[in-house]
Amino acid sequence: MKQFVLAVLVAAIPMVASAEGFNLNMPEVSAEAKNEPQKNADGLFAESLAKASRSVEAGFKRPTPRFNIMCEFHGNHGVDSDRSDPAYEIRLLQELYAWVYSRMPPHLQRTAAETTAVINHSRTAFTKIGVGGWSAEDDLDYKYPDKTFYPQGTIKTNYTEWLINALRFGDQWDKEYPGLKKAMLDYHGAVVVHELVHAWQYSREPVRDLASVPGSCPDGLCDEKLINETEKKIKYEREAFEAEKPFKKAMAEAMLIRLYAYDKHLQRYPQHFKKGGPYALLKPKKDFQKRWRQVARDFESGKSDLEDPNVRVSYEGQYIPARNVRALVSVRANTSLPAADFAQACLDARKIKEETDPYFNNPYRSDELREEYPYVKDVEKRYQRELNELKGIFQRGGIFCQL
Repeated sequence: MKQFVLAVLVAAIPMVASAEGFNLNMPEVSAEAKNEPQKNADGLFAESLAKASRSVEAGFKRPTPRFNIMCEFHGNHGVDSDRSDPAYEIRLLQELYAWVYSRMPPHLQRTAAETTAVINHSRTAFTKIGVGGWSAEDDLDYKYPDKTFYPQGTIKTNYTEWLINALRFGDQWDKEYPGLKKAMLDYHGAVVVHELVHAWQYSREPVRDLASVPGSCPDGLCDEKLINETEKKIKYEREAFEAEKPFKKAMAEAMLIRLYAYDKHLQRYPQHFKKGGPYALLKPKKDFQKRWRQVARDFESGKSDLEDPNVRVSYEGQYIPARNVRALVSVRANTSLPAADFAQACLDARKIKEETDPYFNNPYRSDELREEYPYVKDVEKRYQRELNELKGIFQRGGIFCQL
């Protein structure tokens, strides 16, 4: 288990030292953090901006416990422009926890108070892309079948540089884009809820997955039991997304305010989103305006994220291609039987290909899937090999089968 320690004292923010690090008390919000009346808001987003609450400071003063929040690397962030002063990062995450705490169900409030939240800087495949966080379900430090919260055990929640950068953008540019700070809190509060659901799930009934077991997919052929456990892990994801639903209405409005702010900031300060800039991790894809408007509509309708085909690639892609490779192996084996039905084998292989290809060809999520879960690359290689071998079998048998 790694040690997560913050070794930086900042006089402006009260802290309490412990053997594991420094925990911040509830931060005070400066006068500058208060929302000002809307200025120069235009177009589609004017109404959303005008409705933005001016009660951010009051929101932070709701009664909450002191959350155990830690920062990796002993506060030594080096020269990485994606990182801020560690005390500032902790303050931002403390604000997010305080903002969402009173809206959580009791079992998640208990989980928030009992477990540790870690701002992750080391796992670059996760922390520097558009992922808000993870808990035991994707934590390399989690030791199955542990049911105990960190530091006594290994269940904790982890939050990314990407999320901290988004909170920082809202904190630093709220005066320029009124309502942005609240929008970032409303939008990313669901991330906290989501990860606390996972911490709670694993404290009750932990599961393994293909990514957590070394050698789970030798030569791209994954262990069948682990495929089934990974499917259960994705069932846990569905439950976590369900827990976000009470926040969807606020997230819909927050998405429009975020869209307005990003769009304006890209026009005014494009260098901020370039490599080495303060918000390089937040650089949106080229067609983000259209996609974010659709996401806002989905939030307004109460749809789960897993109803988005792009999001499904990130989750279902962890086990469905692996299961389908095993199915292709069975199809190939059946073609060697004396009474082999090549026509049926072709239909089966085409059905498997039709289901599997979207996980490897998605322009938004497939590359991230490969990067986050390296075993997927081995699965994809085996998948292509099985298809090629089946093509050869069908050709030698005089069967036309378009694969």
